[in-house]
Amino acid sequence: MAAHLLERDPGQAHGALRDIKRVSGDALGELRQTLEVLRDAAQAVPLGPGASLLDLEALTGGLRSAGATAMPSQSRSPTTALAPQPPTA
Repeated sequence: MAAHLLERDPGQAHGALRDIKRVSGDALGELRQTLEVLRDAAQAVPLGPGASLLDLEALTGGLRSAGATAMPSQSRSPTTALAPQPPTA
């Protein structure tokens, strides 16, 4: 709506953007409150980084122990695989 109004009525578009910001902020606050209610207080919230290629063996090991067939395969070392690669032509 704001994009449509931007050319025709910049003042109204600005108001629409303010409303969108306010409503989305309210929704985010409500979502945070809901998550607080659902979160188990006894469990610590993980604050560290997520899994990476360096954790591949541990991740697939967990799958195998649950009965799934998981065979990790990589053509480069994890640290090389994480490095930026040059663009291909």
